Amino acid sequence: MTIRASQFQLSAFFILAIPLASATADDSLLSEEDVFGEIPAVTFASRMLQGSNQTPVSVTVVDRELIEDAGAQTWVDVFRLVPGFQAYYINNHRFGISYHGIGREFPNHMEVMVDGRSVYEPLLSAVNWGTLGIALSDVEYIEIARGSSAPAHGSNAFTGAVNIVTRKPVRADGLAVNLTGGDLSTRNATLHYENMAANMNYQMTLDYRHNSGFPSVPSGRLEDGEEAIQSNFRGIYTPNLSDVLDLQLGFSHSHIGWGDADHPDEFAPAQLEGSFQSLKWTHVMPSGNEIKIHGYHNLLTGDNFVNLGPVWSLIGLDAETAAFIRQLDPVPDALIDDFAAQFGTDSTVIADLLPLLDHDVIEGFRHIRSERYDIELEQQLQFSNRLRMVWGLGGRVEQVQGEALFGRNDCIDEHAFRLFGQGEWQPSRSLMINAGLMMEDTFVGTLVSPRVSANYFIDPGQTLRAAYARGNRAPSLVEANEFNVGRFDDFVFEAFRQAGDHLGEETLDRYELSYIGFWPETGLSLDIGLFREEVRNGLDDYQIPTDSPTSLFDPYQSVTANSAEWNTNGLELQMSYRPIQGTLLRLHYTHLDLDSRRLDRLGPVPEYRDFDDRMARHSGGILVNQKFGGNWSGSVFLYHQSPVRWADGDSIDSFTRVDAQISYRFPFGDDEGNVRLIAQNLGDTYSEYNDNNLFQTRLYLQVEIKLH
Repeated sequence: MTIRASQFQLSAFFILAIPLASATADDSLLSEEDVFGEIPAVTFASRMLQGSNQTPVSVTVVDRELIEDAGAQTWVDVFRLVPGFQAYYINNHRFGISYHGIGREFPNHMEVMVDGRSVYEPLLSAVNWGTLGIALSDVEYIEIARGSSAPAHGSNAFTGAVNIVTRKPVRADGLAVNLTGGDLSTRNATLHYENMAANMNYQMTLDYRHNSGFPSVPSGRLEDGEEAIQSNFRGIYTPNLSDVLDLQLGFSHSHIGWGDADHPDEFAPAQLEGSFQSLKWTHVMPSGNEIKIHGYHNLLTGDNFVNLGPVWSLIGLDAETAAFIRQLDPVPDALIDDFAAQFGTDSTVIADLLPLLDHDVIEGFRHIRSERYDIELEQQLQFSNRLRMVWGLGGRVEQVQGEALFGRNDCIDEHAFRLFGQGEWQPSRSLMINAGLMMEDTFVGTLVSPRVSANYFIDPGQTLRAAYARGNRAPSLVEANEFNVGRFDDFVFEAFRQAGDHLGEETLDRYELSYIGFWPETGLSLDIGLFREEVRNGLDDYQIPTDSPTSLFDPYQSVTANSAEWNTNGLELQMSYRPIQGTLLRLHYTHLDLDSRRLDRLGPVPEYRDFDDRMARHSGGILVNQKFGGNWSGSVFLYHQSPVRWADGDSIDSFTRVDAQISYRFPFGDDEGNVRLIAQNLGDTYSEYNDNNLFQTRLYLQVEIKLH
C-alpha cells in the first residue's frame, strides 16, 4: 500500500494542531449573533454548523420554498437553480446531474447524500435519482458544496457534494395529499403522514410516478416512460435530553424504458428496485460536545434484457440463406472466406460463428446488483469560542454483481476505511481559518485529501474567502473491473468496454477566491467567486483495435484509463434580492473555460483530442416570485444554456426556456390547500442531451391538501 502526501498536505495537520496548544477557554471573539445573524447557517460543508460566509467552500442552499417557487417537477429542475451545475435528461426519467461535469451519461465525480447517507452507486459510478426512496415533497432543504469536498466527504465528492435534508417529523400534522397531472400522461401522487407516539415522532411517505416519456421522433417511438412507486419511514426517538435516535427506512420499485435515444428501436423494459436502512445516534455530552454514530445499508438490483434476434439476422442474412448454410456439412472454405472478407475479420471467427446462426443475441445490462454497508463515528469538540473541530472515522463494504458488465457472475467487493478531521480557528475578530483532511484506505492506495481556507470579515456582512483543496478519487468498482462484451455460450462476438490495467486515482487541485455579502436591511445577498480547477490522471475512454475474435461488428473497443487532463477556469455568481415584502428576485450565472486533452485512439500513432466543448461556457437563470393579495402568488423562471457537446450524447445547441406558475392557497377545513398551474418551456421545442429528446411545452396541474 502506498501513501501519497505532499508537504502541503502534512501542513494541514499543523494548522489543526497549533491552535490547540494556544487556545484558552475564556477567549471570546464573536457572539452567536455576530456569527449568524441574518446569514444562512449550514452544516454540510465542513461537518460543523457555520454561517455560509464562514465555510471553506462555496455553498448554495435550496430550500423547500424555493423548490415550490420554481415549480420544480424533477431533480433536474431543482439543480438548474444552482450555479456551476450540469443537469440534463438522459431519458425522461433518467437524469445526469453533476457539478463541473463533462457531460457523461453516468456523472461520476459528485457525492450525493440523503440525511448524511451516501446514495452514490458504485455499480453506476453515479447517482440513480429514480431510486432514492424519497419524493421532492420530502425535502426540507438541500445543502450544496460547490467545490471539491473530498477532504470532508471522501473520494466520491471529487468536484462537489450534495446533502438532501428531509423534513423532520416534529409537527404531527396528520395526512397530506399531493396530486399532479399533466402532459406526457403524467400522473403523480404523494401521501405524507405524520404523527407521534410516546417519545417518538414519525412520518411515512408513499409516492407514485407515471409518465409516457419523450414524444416520438421520425426514427421511432422513444419507449422511455416510467411507472414507479417508492415509500419511506422516518422515526425520531428522544428518550432523554441527551440522546436522539433517527431511524429511516425506504423502498423503491420502478418499471422504465432503458435505452439510447439515438436508437429508438433498441429501447427495452427495465426494472429497478432499491432499498435502504439507516440508524443514527446522536449524544450530547455534559460539556456540550457531541458524538454521532451513523450506520446504513443500501441495496439496488435491476433487470434489463434486449433480444436483438438470431445471429443470422444480425449479420445480414435472410432466413432462407441461413437455412441453406445450416444444411452444409462442412461449410465450404470459400464461403467462410467470403464472410470473413465481408466483416473484416478472421476466417476462424466465421467458422466458429456459423454453427450458432440460430442463437438469439441477448443484450442489455441483464441482472445487476449493488450493495453497501457503511458505519461512521463523528465527534464534535468545542475547545473555546475561537477554536473547535470535528473528527471521525468510518468503514465501508461495497459489493457489485453483473455478468454483462464484468464478464463473470460472482460478487466483486471492496473494503475501504477513512479517517478525517475538520478544524475552525479564529485568531482575530476579522479572520477565520478552516482546515480539513481526509485519509482513505482504498485498493489504489492511501489517499490524502487536504483543504485550507482563510475567511476575512471586512465587516459583519461582507467576507472575502481564499481557499485551496486537493481532491483524490479512487476508481469505482465498475470502472476498475469492467469487462463488457457481447457473447453467447463461450463465443465473444463483440467487445464494448473494459477497464485498463493499473488504474490509479484521479487528482484535482482547486483554487478559489470569493466575495460574500449580506445586507439584511435591503434584502440583498451576493456570492461571487473566481476559481481554477486542475484535474490530472482523469479517467476517460480511448479506442483500441479489437483483437480477433471480438471484431465481428465493431473494429474498436473502449478502454478506461487515466488518460485525460483538464483545467477549468471560471466565475460563479448567485444573488438573492427581496426589495419589498412578498417579492423575490434570484439570479445565478456561471462562466466556464475548459482547456483539456485526452487520448482518443491508441494505434501505431496515438491520437489525442480535446473536449473543450463538453461544458457549457455560459449558463444561468433568473427566478422572480411575487406573493399577491388574496392568497395568490406567481413566479417566472428563465434559464439559459450555451451549446455543449455531451460526452455520451449529442452536440446540443444553446437554448433559453421560460417556466411559469400561478398558485392559490385556499382554506380546507381547519387547514389549507394549495393548487398550482405550472408551465414549463413556454417557447420553442429544444433538445435535451440527445437530438431525439425533444422538450416541448409542458403543462401540469398540482393540488396539495392536508387532512387532519
